[in-house]
Amino acid sequence: MDIVEKISISHFIWYLLPGIALILFIIFPIALINLDAAVKFFQIMGPLGIIILGTVMGFIIEGLRLYRYRSGYNAIKNNFLNELMSVFELDLNPYYILSRIKDYAREKNIYTFELKHALWIMLGQLTILAFVELVFWILYLIFIAFFSCQNTFNIYNIPVTKPTAILVIIFVIMLFLFISKRLLDISIEDQKTYNKMVLDFTKRNALLIREMF
Repeated sequence: MDIVEKISISHFIWYLLPGIALILFIIFPIALINLDAAVKFFQIMGPLGIIILGTVMGFIIEGLRLYRYRSGYNAIKNNFLNELMSVFELDLNPYYILSRIKDYAREKNIYTFELKHALWIMLGQLTILAFVELVFWILYLIFIAFFSCQNTFNIYNIPVTKPTAILVIIFVIMLFLFISKRLLDISIEDQKTYNKMVLDFTKRNALLIREMF
């Protein structure tokens, strides 16, 4: 019961949503090639099974810290930590300082930081997953265009010619190119917004937060 009470919406955003997204990114190409297999998967798993599998995969994604491979992540993080350290001018680990800031915010019943943090982390994870999906479709296009000897392909159980299949895959590639770029832009924007919120809060409450060290 205590564990359930400690689960917040931030945990769902941080772990479950990237896990569900990974399932969908895996099932999408399977459905395009073999719709019956994708439908059977969802029928066997059911809603509860999807949630459990999504949670497990979400923990794996978090363990891999995929969002750290997102473009601009390190530069934004280092700049933020340096600004945070300059507020107190103490020889302490910046993550320790950040944890005390969050503790003080929780004491004041301010939970916006946790939600905003979870959101940009989730978006960073989705950015990498969408990019991996994009790479997969590019490789699949190369395989079909230059190495496959088939003349017909099944797309959602509809037989189509090779040129039509290539056009469909090009459309999918353009779709995931747009999704990847959009997720990247939003993730960067949200990370910067979160950092600014924390810095502004810290500067306004620096004296009180310092007492917690």
